[in-house]
Amino acid sequence: MTLFPTGQPWAASYYDSVDQPIAVYVDVTTPPVWDGATDRATVTMVDLDLDLDVVLGRDGSLLLDDEDEFEEHQVTLAYPGEVVDLARRTAADLMAAAADAREPFGPAGARWLQAQRAPGGTT
Repeated sequence: MTLFPTGQPWAASYYDSVDQPIAVYVDVTTPPVWDGATDRATVTMVDLDLDLDVVLGRDGSLLLDDEDEFEEHQVTLAYPGEVVDLARRTAADLMAAAADAREPFGPAGARWLQAQRAPGGTT
């Protein structure tokens, strides 16, 4: 299950398999843009591919992944300064929220996953 928050520059994927060591994987992105009716909406965003991902492990570990690629891509892909600043602020905010188990990195994600598994669950 993936959360695309309105107006926030990230997307979080939640995993519920006990065999999966990752509980939540957050991509730092451009803010998702929603288009269309709720039941048939499309989401458009740009993922800073391989750059600044926040990974919350099932064991409670927390990792800011791919910082080295982010530094390299600032030069090789000529990221604009405002993109770099937004990505860094977003990653710092996400790390703090995940470390403090603030929503949507607290029990809300687990409740949504459980609802999806329940008979008649919706996406």
